Amino acid sequence: MLNSLLQIVIGAGATVGYLSLWNRILKSTAAARAEGDEGLERRFRQRRRLAQLVLFLMLTPYVLIVFRLMDWVSAVLVPTGG
Repeated sequence: MLNSLLQIVIGAGATVGYLSLWNRILKSTAAARAEGDEGLERRFRQRRRLAQLVLFLMLTPYVLIVFRLMDWVSAVLVPTGG
């Protein structure tokens, strides 16, 4: 029971953390911040696309690390009698 609860907390916390980071980065690269400057708006759009690409590519390793953490917590809580 404790193991399942900790896995849910770790998974939910990791998801909220990653999505919060994603949202913060995308807000910082919003083209609306350019205030009519076409060149600046274009640079913000390019940065936003690059940020989305990097965040998307880093999602898989991040998920694998989270699952590894869940497995480690499970192994600590329920040691195998090897």
